[in-house]
Amino acid sequence: MDNTEETRQKEQAEEPMNVQEAAAFMKCAVSTIYRDSANGCIPCIRKGRRLLFLKSDLLEWLKRMREIPSYAYPLIMK
Repeated sequence: MDNTEETRQKEQAEEPMNVQEAAAFMKCAVSTIYRDSANGCIPCIRKGRRLLFLKSDLLEWLKRMREIPSYAYPLIMK
């Protein structure tokens, strides 16, 4: 992979996504994204009433969630 390809991928990772794009990326419902962001479970940027998501933040969050035992997840969602 050359430098321009790496740079392009890094820029795409940092391009903000809206709720619909984040839901498509995470393969879940839009309502799930709204719920998890309201609960503070999923990393987001609040800009007025808009929610924005960075792909790199979502990937990092997914990695952390993979390390949490499934029985502890309901405790995190509170």
